[in-house]
Amino acid sequence: GGVLEDKAGNLWFGSGGGLDKLTKNKLVRLFGRSDTAYTDKLYNRKEDDILFKSFSYDDGFLGQSVNGNRCISQAGDGNIWIGTNDRLTVYHPEGDIVNLNAPDIQLTNLSLYNENIPWVKVAQKKDTAIVLGNGVSVGNFEFDSVSRWYGLPQNLSLAYSDNYPTFSFIGSTTYQPKKIRYHYKLEGIDDNWSALTNRTEASYGNLPNGYYTFKVKAMSSAGIWSREFSFVFTIRPPWWKTWWFRTLSVLAIVVLIVLYIKWRERALKQRQKILEKTVDERTVEVNAEKKIVERQKSLIEEKHKEITDSINYAERIQRSFLATKSLLDENLKEHFVFFQPKDVVSGDFYWASKLATSSAGEKFVLVTADSTGHGVPGAIMSLLNITSLESAVKDGFTEPSDILNATRKTIIERLKKDGSENGGKDGMDASLICFDFINNTLNYSAANNPVWIVRASAGSTTTAQLIELDPDKMPVGKHDKDLVPFTQHNFTLQKGDVVYTLTDGMPDQFGGPNGKKFKHKKLKELLITISSEPMQVQKQKLTNELNNWKGDLDQVDDVTLIGVRI
Repeated sequence: GGVLEDKAGNLWFGSGGGLDKLTKNKLVRLFGRSDTAYTDKLYNRKEDDILFKSFSYDDGFLGQSVNGNRCISQAGDGNIWIGTNDRLTVYHPEGDIVNLNAPDIQLTNLSLYNENIPWVKVAQKKDTAIVLGNGVSVGNFEFDSVSRWYGLPQNLSLAYSDNYPTFSFIGSTTYQPKKIRYHYKLEGIDDNWSALTNRTEASYGNLPNGYYTFKVKAMSSAGIWSREFSFVFTIRPPWWKTWWFRTLSVLAIVVLIVLYIKWRERALKQRQKILEKTVDERTVEVNAEKKIVERQKSLIEEKHKEITDSINYAERIQRSFLATKSLLDENLKEHFVFFQPKDVVSGDFYWASKLATSSAGEKFVLVTADSTGHGVPGAIMSLLNITSLESAVKDGFTEPSDILNATRKTIIERLKKDGSENGGKDGMDASLICFDFINNTLNYSAANNPVWIVRASAGSTTTAQLIELDPDKMPVGKHDKDLVPFTQHNFTLQKGDVVYTLTDGMPDQFGGPNGKKFKHKKLKELLITISSEPMQVQKQKLTNELNNWKGDLDQVDDVTLIGVRI
């Protein structure tokens, strides 16, 4: 086709598709910047500005095809002559009027499931269900009023199932209305505006509940954008996602747990009163109760997701039984507690208490224990173990072996009626240390759990030795040696000694390159290496070592390790 630069600097292009014009100012937009006020305004034009003006029937151009190298020419009087296949057309520049008025944009209709809704009639009775032509039933509408001209609902709230809206809109202008184009988007779903389109409706399907704003704007044939039109609406959540249903569900679960706990407490007290007289009869009842507990446990496991909040609350209760930070800080000047349960609640626990003795001053007792099981069963067992320890101390026992013996007796008595097939052979592995910081000694009794002391070698600041205080090879609970008293040991401490008490959680953790256990030997070597570090640094290194060791594997047991520097 032909190309012409007219006297004003505009470029004209002829082709098989017709006639197009690129103005001088828009050439500046493409290839450079002008200092004129008009060019500054042009640079601030909105997106999708039209660079080429195409002439068509609406502009008075009736030609079909502009072919040939010299088919466009400008005469001396400024008129431009265009030759086409079937006619000759003249363009008078002084008659070209550019319409710079923005089109008007309006939302004309909101339909559901591609069916019109009589919003004006609905406003008279909003709770009436409407069966659409496609068989879908809609209703339960909520809105303030309808607009005056197009009858659209204001502040509309839709039920969660009425989530297939279609928005109809129209842009109006007096000049070339058929060439209006549109952008639209639904805030809450669309991140960007839609592609430029001549369609006058936008459909959305299966919208989730939430708050939405539908926006649309129109562009004239001259590239002038209208204002944005916004329509705000809400899709309500289904009843099972509402705050009141979730609140009621949580309250119901909490009430059931409280009632279950109260029922269990009352049953235990009643059985305790007649225990000595009905041991044989209770054996049968225990087996029956065991089956009930197993069924209840299965039900609880099925409802695990629903009672997550309750489990978290149980963790708070369990922590209230543990030794408090203030108590440990007051009596152990340099120490750390590395406590990492497998689940939210734990079978491991640590407990401490001051002991009044006949001699001057007070002693401080520290217990590190691993109850039978972990998770919720282990946590319940830990509460029984802690209350049994507290009971022994309140009864006046001050020696470690006496405290463990009394604790074991209480646990055995309580668990004779727990319904287990092993006859109540539950309890804990524990180490009980009694510190006498005045005389720099410790007395201890231990059930399966060792006590380790790392002592710096004489005359050396770089090497240390680990002293292992052996435990009794029996748990605190019913077993074949439950009549054998616990052994008590005395040990003289030196300044700088680091006393470690622990459960078997970290040594038994699987991991490493071959998926094997961490083991006690590796843990001893690690403690010797880090024993000279500040206590909180030791805790962080133990945490990092455990997490790096297990990698992507699950934690197999609760982990507790306590360090005390003398």
